[in-house]
Amino acid sequence: MERKKKQLVSYLIFRMNEIDRFDKFTIAFDFLISIVGGLIVHRLIPILKDKFIRAQLWGYDLNKRNSREVKM
Repeated sequence: MERKKKQLVSYLIFRMNEIDRFDKFTIAFDFLISIVGGLIVHRLIPILKDKFIRAQLWGYDLNKRNSREVKM
């Protein structure tokens, strides 16, 4: 019984380490999209921050009707 457990565990470990081409492409594509998205957000936040401050939209919860200004 112990031998079958060891064989099963080694089989599962071997199969988990086996990645086909589609999985490698998917992982690489997800990694690339994450990096591009992070760079876009990193560039847009300072631009949008200035626009929101000029429009006086900072410090308020825009999703609530009776929100008060939040002081930081």
